[in-house]
Amino acid sequence: MGVDGPGARCIIVIHAWRISDACGFAVPSMEYQEERTQHAEHYGRKTDEEFAEYCEKKEYVGVSLDRLLALPLPTRTDVH
Repeated sequence: MGVDGPGARCIIVIHAWRISDACGFAVPSMEYQEERTQHAEHYGRKTDEEFAEYCEKKEYVGVSLDRLLALPLPTRTDVH
C-alpha cells in the first residue's frame, strides 16, 4: 500500500492515559481486498484550474476538534 498521492493521510502519535473498549464479538471479520482507485481517478480527471477552483471553495478549518493543528488543503503536486 502506498502512502503518497491523493489518498494520503497523516499519522498522529498520542500518549494515552486511559483506553476503553467495547466487546468486539459482533464485529465481522474482514479481509483486505485491494486499494480503491476512485479518489485518484477523480482528481486525475481535473485540470490544474479545476482543482484550484475546487480547493478555493473548500472551507479550511485550522484546528481539529481536539485543537490539534489541521493539515493544509492539498496542492496539485500532492495528488500526482
